[in-house]
Amino acid sequence: DSSGILCFTESGQFIKNISNKHLNQLVNLAFACDGRMLVCNRDDKTVKVLSPDGTELLQCFRALDCDEHPCSALSHRDRFYISYVFAECVKVFSNEGQFLYDIGTGGPGKLHRPGELAVDKFNNLLVCDSKGGIVKVFTLEGKFINSIKGQATEFKKPSAVAVSNVGQVFITDFGKHCVHVFE
Repeated sequence: DSSGILCFTESGQFIKNISNKHLNQLVNLAFACDGRMLVCNRDDKTVKVLSPDGTELLQCFRALDCDEHPCSALSHRDRFYISYVFAECVKVFSNEGQFLYDIGTGGPGKLHRPGELAVDKFNNLLVCDSKGGIVKVFTLEGKFINSIKGQATEFKKPSAVAVSNVGQVFITDFGKHCVHVFE
């Protein structure tokens, strides 16, 4: 919330509030496999990498060619994948925060409102594209592979994507108030 990050146990018991100067105008919070916190910041349009306890700023970077704020962050294989809703792309950065390349800027893989990100069991990048009502699949290098569409009915507004430890893909559909599960 506006005062920081509220931490709870799985059963809902409050643990602590992480609040510091690095958490102003928080848009999205994600966690790297090693526990580091990835914070997308609306105010200064940066991605901040915090220590696992949230107290120490380890890294801060931004897309120099983009005047939009980051929407969602993902750390995978020594790279950061950051979606930018209004820039209509996913920007890829090195582990040191150096810009490498864009994903979804043209062709059949063109992104329109990229949001949440995940990596599937085949090491493909999954991107929720809420304006197109679709989840697009790319290689980690940015080549468009395919799209995931709801089987029984089309997605209305996919808003988040996650992958389980056994490889199931979960896609929340804000427009239909449900979660689609794919094997």
